[in-house]
Amino acid sequence: QLMDGTLDLILDNYSFDTATHASTLYRTESLILAVPSSFSVNRGLEEYRLKREDVVSGAFRSDTVQPVPFHSFDGLPFIFLKSGNDTRDRAMKIFDKNKMKPNIILNLDQQMTAYNVCCQGMGITFITDTLVSRTHEEKNVRLYKLDPALSEKGQIRDTGYGRISENRRPAGRIMNQYKEICYAE
Repeated sequence: QLMDGTLDLILDNYSFDTATHASTLYRTESLILAVPSSFSVNRGLEEYRLKREDVVSGAFRSDTVQPVPFHSFDGLPFIFLKSGNDTRDRAMKIFDKNKMKPNIILNLDQQMTAYNVCCQGMGITFITDTLVSRTHEEKNVRLYKLDPALSEKGQIRDTGYGRISENRRPAGRIMNQYKEICYAE
C-alpha cells in the first residue's frame, strides 16, 4: 500500500528497500531478560539485577551497567515467541553467540503473554524496555541487561524500533506534522 500511495507511513522494526522508501530512526528499543524471582539462578547475580526505574529512565543503557553473564541461564526453561517474530530472532542470535541451545517450554504469540507467564514462575523470557516502562512493577520477576550488541534493535539489523518509512513521493501535510510530533519527544 505504500507503493500505490494509499498508505503514507509505516512504523516498524524491519528494513525497507531504500530505493523506494525513506526511513528514519524514531527510537531504539532494547531486549531485557525477565527471570522468575523464584529461580535459584538469581542468587549470585544480584550485581547484575536491574531496577525497574533504571529501565524506565534508560539509565541501564550506560556502559557502567554490565550485562548479565548469559551462560548462567544455560539449560533453564525459556518462554519464546513464535517463529517469524523479531524478538525470537534476536533471542536466537543471543543463544547462538553464546554457543547455547534454548530449552524452550512454550512458544507464544505475544510478548506481554510471555511476560505474564514468566511472572507466574514458569520460565525465563525476553521482553523490551518499552514493555517494562508500560507495565506495573512486578515483584515476581528479576530483570537483567543483555549484551547491547545483540539486544538493541538497530544494532542487529541496522534498523530501529519505530522506523518511519514512507513512499518516496513528496510528504503531505499530515505526514510532516506526524514527523514533527515524533521528533519533538
